[in-house]
Amino acid sequence: MAKRDVVGIDRATVRFVARLLVFSLPMLLIIATGYEFAPLMNGTHFLALTLLQATNVPVANEGALITVPVEGGTWAAYVSWDSSGWKSLLLFFALVMATEASTKKKLAGLSLLPLVYAVNVARVWFMFFFVHRFGLENYELVHGTLWSWGMIVFTLALWLSWRHWTKKYGENRKEAINMGYDSLPLTRFARHKNNKYRPRQIKPNGRPSRHKRAS
Repeated sequence: MAKRDVVGIDRATVRFVARLLVFSLPMLLIIATGYEFAPLMNGTHFLALTLLQATNVPVANEGALITVPVEGGTWAAYVSWDSSGWKSLLLFFALVMATEASTKKKLAGLSLLPLVYAVNVARVWFMFFFVHRFGLENYELVHGTLWSWGMIVFTLALWLSWRHWTKKYGENRKEAINMGYDSLPLTRFARHKNNKYRPRQIKPNGRPSRHKRAS
């Protein structure tokens, strides 16, 4: 049963929030100072432009601007600091580091950061693709939904999926160890007193079979 303090708040939740605030300090510091990392913006610009060209969108690169043709003319925009996905990257980093999990599981979670960045690049590509294909009529609606909330929803969903995996893996392994087995996908190993493992055949009832020697 989870321990609670006098106001009835789960202590694990309090610890998570405290750690989240600590690991969110880089994001808060960047917001406060207005710092911008140009290589991240340039990289996002290059990847979005390459993706537009690969998907046969007639795009022109004019300095920092990406221009696509629309009905009645052209439409141009540039990849700003907020468009580079840095907030989503640091948010996912903070969520993973604030979660109670082993170092190995946290490293597995942090390995998903490239996926967060790739989805952000796809988001930038989609905005230019949408404007070129469907015009500017519904741009504000799509921009306000996808641009402002799309990455937040994806980042939280990815973190929740990783968190669910860490809990499920931990529960399965703990249960297997209590039964005397390691939780391996194909073979179960019996634990012996000398902490060594020896594979044994598993009967349908889940118990290791004992092979009799032929007389």
